[in-house]
Amino acid sequence: MRNIGVNDTLDRDILQFTLDWATANDVSVTGTEVVTQLLPITRRYSDIAERDQALREAVRRIEIARLEASL
Repeated sequence: MRNIGVNDTLDRDILQFTLDWATANDVSVTGTEVVTQLLPITRRYSDIAERDQALREAVRRIEIARLEASL
């Protein structure tokens, strides 16, 4: 059995923050979109305002891609 280290705890916290952010902002994203597009943003930005803005921009890109795919 593997010991849970600091990085595992940090990864879990970052994932939980991202999921909570998506829920609180009523964002409809798939698990794949969270992991591939939103999670890297949460990791990259420590400033709360910059992170929020980057997450919102990513969600807009996701929504645009969905609209374009449905045409």
